[in-house]
Amino acid sequence: MIQLTTNIQVKKSADFIYEFLLNLDKEKYCKWHSAHKDFTVIKRNEQEIGSILYFKEIVDQTVVNFKWRIIEITENKLVKMRALYFYPICLTIGLESISEATIVHHQLHVGFKLKFLNLIPDWIIGNTLFSQRKRKSQQQHAIEEYKNLEHLL
Repeated sequence: MIQLTTNIQVKKSADFIYEFLLNLDKEKYCKWHSAHKDFTVIKRNEQEIGSILYFKEIVDQTVVNFKWRIIEITENKLVKMRALYFYPICLTIGLESISEATIVHHQLHVGFKLKFLNLIPDWIIGNTLFSQRKRKSQQQHAIEEYKNLEHLL
């Protein structure tokens, strides 16, 4: 499994960030970062778990467009999504309140958790679609996103 963690300090409270994430629309999403191109709520559940969202962005000249299902949520602390894709991809956004700011823990997990399933596929993915250069670009994108969020909120 490939794990990519980026920690970003945002000078906003966790509840503002959490509310922003759960109340996204296309306009807010596209203002959030210039790489963001499209966003749609496909299915919204009252408790958010099971909701399906579509995100399209361009990171390192690569179009990244997946449908995501929210699989776990903790108010003002955590939003976890799984891509509706043939290969396992999970995104976890953890929010840790500190004095007058929030640490956003942006974690991307790509691949299988079981060792015997992940050796060859993870090697291929890690050296092609999710190379070291693309990982650095993804981390830079996450930093830019959350720094931009300070100005949006």
